[in-house]
This record gives sequence, C-alpha cells and structure tokens, in this order.
Amino acid sequence: MKRVPSLRSRLVVLVGGGLLALLLAQYVSTALVLNEREEDMIDVLLNEQMQYSMQLYHDGGKPLRPNIPHMVFHVFPLGQPDPSVPADFLSYGPGNHAVDIGETEYHFVVHDEDGMRFLLAYDVEQYEDGFTELMAILGIAFLLSAVLAISGIYWLSGRALQNLTRLADEVHYPDSAAFFHSAMEAEVGALALALDNYRAHQPLLLERERDFSGHLSHELRTPLTVVRARAELMALQYPDEPQLQKNSTEIMAAADRMRTMVEQLLHLARRTHTPQRETIKLRELIDRIWGDLSEAGNSRTSLDNRLADDASVFADPLLLELILRNAFANARRHANGAELRIDFDQHQLLIEDFASGDAIFSQPEGVEEEGAGLGLAILHRACAVLGWSCQITTLPTGTRLALRIS
Repeated sequence: MKRVPSLRSRLVVLVGGGLLALLLAQYVSTALVLNEREEDMIDVLLNEQMQYSMQLYHDGGKPLRPNIPHMVFHVFPLGQPDPSVPADFLSYGPGNHAVDIGETEYHFVVHDEDGMRFLLAYDVEQYEDGFTELMAILGIAFLLSAVLAISGIYWLSGRALQNLTRLADEVHYPDSAAFFHSAMEAEVGALALALDNYRAHQPLLLERERDFSGHLSHELRTPLTVVRARAELMALQYPDEPQLQKNSTEIMAAADRMRTMVEQLLHLARRTHTPQRETIKLRELIDRIWGDLSEAGNSRTSLDNRLADDASVFADPLLLELILRNAFANARRHANGAELRIDFDQHQLLIEDFASGDAIFSQPEGVEEEGAGLGLAILHRACAVLGWSCQITTLPTGTRLALRIS
C-alpha cells in the first residue's frame, strides 16, 4: 500500500514551497533591477564624461585621454574613421550603445558635431565582475534564508500539530485518561471528544458482541453434541458391526473437528485467537481434508497433490485447516471438474486449477465478502492472524491461490 505523506510533511512542502517561490522571485527581480540600475549608471557616467571630453577638445584642439581607467576617447571626421577604433563601434549612429567584443562588454556613446564624430568607449568588465560577485552573495543569502525558513516551518508545524500528534499517541497507547483537554485547538478537540464518546460506548458494544457470540456458540455446539452422542450410542448398540463402528468413529471425529472449527471461527470473529504453532505435515493434512470434503459431497474436481511426504510448516493447526478447507471447498464448488494442483517450495503454498474457465477462489454467488458465510473473508482473516499473505491471480490456464508463509 502506498504510504501517504504526513500532515506535517505536507505543511512543510506547501508553505515552504510557496516561501521558496517567493524568495526565488525576489532574487530574480533584485538581479534584474540591479542590472538595470548598473546600465543606467554607466550611461550617465559616459554622457557626463563625453561632455567634459568634448569641452576639453574644443578648448585645446586635440582629444585628451579621460582620467577614468578603461575609458577611451576618439575624434575623427565623419566618413573617415580612425583606424584605432574597433570596427564594431563604427556601425552605430549617435547615442548610447553596448556591444560585446570577444568576452569583453563595452558601453560607448557616439556624438556628431560640425562634421566630426566623437566616440567615448568604456570597458565595463570591472562592473560585470562586481555584479557577478554581488549576485553570488545574494544567492548564498537566498540559500541560507531558504534553509532557515524550511527549518522554521518544520519546527512551527510540529508545534502547531503537537496536540494532534499527542492524540494519535494516546489512541495508539490508550489509558484511562480522557483524550480531550482544554488546551486543544477546536478541530483537534472535536476529534478527541468523538473518540471519548466512542470509547464510552465501546464496553457496551463489546458486551453485546460477547452475549451474541455466546448464544451463537451455544446454538452451534448443541446440534454437534447431539450428532456425536447419537454416533456414540450407535457404536455402543452395535459392537459387533465393524462397518458401523468405523462409520460411528468417523462421525464422532468429524463432529469434534466441526466443533473445534466453530470455536475457531468465533475467536476469529472476535479477534481474540492467539495462534498455537507447531510443525504440521502438509501432505497428510491436505489428503485428510480433501477426503473429508469428498465424503461430504460429490465433485468432478480432482486433486494432484505434488507435495513431498516430509513437506511441513510451522503454524497453528486449526487455522491452517480452516484456510485449506475453505480453499478446497471453493475449488470443488467452482472448478467445474478441472484438475487442482498443489505445490510447495518452503516459502509459499500454491493451489492452481487448470482449464476450469472460472474463478475458483471466489465467494458463493449472492454472498458479499463482508457478509455471511465462510468465503474468502475468513480465509484472509486466518492468514492475517498467522502473519501470512494471500494473493489470487488469474492465469491463462486457470486461477492460482498463493499462500506466502512468513
């Protein structure tokens, strides 16, 4: 069964995921704003320096190198470019521009005046390096904030759900104290009150179930006792009839087994049975159960018992008989005369039919799985008590019932 994440995990994922998305959006928007501000600052710097350099040129009659590092000032007649000016700059008209030459980014401003072109270029690699460092610092701050936020959400969710967690522990390990207390939140308190009310009515329900089980046990045991007593009387009245003695003995043995199985079914229904395990020889038990069912009713289904004589399991004999008897009864009822094959490999007991065309391990028609009758509900319950697993598989050749032994 797929495991469902805890409520605390869901809170951390939902709230933490939303917070991480918010932090990431903030990081991206900050990077975009800072990058835009950097571009504007460089353009302002270039425009101011261009005005100052042009003033110096007009006053002195020749271009002077700006005092700002990585900045170059060019003056040349329009249509007669300066050979020292990179060709990438010459394709742009007046205004502020940016271009990448190799791995270096340049910002430059172009101004035309009196048939002359003034070009001021600036290598902004130092700005880019500083921007990259700033983004790295902001990224580290983002990661630290995310870790702290997730840790805080995890801790706060634990605090917020502590009453619910405590209630779950108290239900799992109940004592006489009430589940509800005034410090609970409204939703948890409502659940605790419902559990308290259920626990208050539970003794009455259990008492009613015990009374019903007791009456049912009495009603089922009485006819079995009568059958066994009649068989004993018949054996006493006709001591010289060997066949009659044999039939009486078999009737008494069958009545004893049925009485024991009735008790076992009642224990399973009340979930009070504790398995008493012992080593059981499977082949002998299977042959005996199949023989009992064959005597009780006719069926065209045949049994191919492929188990070795020494094949055995460590299990409760009554529960194991209940499982096998129910499985064989279903097979004899639904297999339509097909062959029933039994294999055992120390880890699982396989019961397969061949060419029946029907699902042999199914409830009788008209009986719900949780309703009356033995059916597979009792088989699954007995397997669960033993700690075994039961799986039914439809095969191209028929149906397989696999009892996995743990």
